[in-house]
Amino acid sequence: MKLVDFDGLFDKKLAKYIKENAGKFSEKQWENQIPRLYQKFGDTYLNGVGATPREYYKRMTDAEICFCLKRHILEGEPSRFSVISSFFKWSNGCFSFSMIFSFLAIFH
Repeated sequence: MKLVDFDGLFDKKLAKYIKENAGKFSEKQWENQIPRLYQKFGDTYLNGVGATPREYYKRMTDAEICFCLKRHILEGEPSRFSVISSFFKWSNGCFSFSMIFSFLAIFH
């Protein structure tokens, strides 16, 4: 499975957005705007990935998400935070037992 640096992709889109909207927002407005842009980015179709970030993780089984999280951690990929947040988004805030056991198994 190919690791995707969604945080890096977001940073590129954010830099472009900031450049296009220079002078339109105060620093405080940018602080409020960026989390909303990041949330919106989760639903943005990415040609290179063939899915939105949410769809990318939603397509994975519990075991695949756990394995992906392990790779992100071991390889120092910044998008590991996207993987962690996906645990909660797709499980309504609760981990499934298979996800917990899969996660534990890959670290042993």
